[in-house]
Amino acid sequence: MALNRPWPAAYGNTALWAIIVFALLMGGCAKREPIRPTSDMSGPSEQWMRVLLFGNRTECVVSAPDGFTAVDESRGVQAGFSDTSEPVRIRFQDGTIQVGDVHMDSPVTICPRQPYIFFIDGQGYRGNLVLSA
Repeated sequence: MALNRPWPAAYGNTALWAIIVFALLMGGCAKREPIRPTSDMSGPSEQWMRVLLFGNRTECVVSAPDGFTAVDESRGVQAGFSDTSEPVRIRFQDGTIQVGDVHMDSPVTICPRQPYIFFIDGQGYRGNLVLSA
């Protein structure tokens, strides 16, 4: 005598596997915390946290996805780099800093545009960058 099943046995195995795959996928998808925007980057530089990223280097390569401005406050010089898909080479020599083709006195502040992300030699950072020769 045959049992009367509402669906064939193959559908039962398929449904079971679908439930297992769904459970594994949902368990592996952890909710990510959103990256908080950097606050008060326009505030006074005395309130910034300073971190030594590297020392005794003669050059580096800087890029920022949304461009950046290099500021030499001692001479009041600003240089804007809007399209930085090509990295900008920075050289340090004899107390001066060359950002691209622009020569500036030390220190120079690199101010990336929002969301304030920049890269030094391919390593990502967030905030403003103060360069000293």
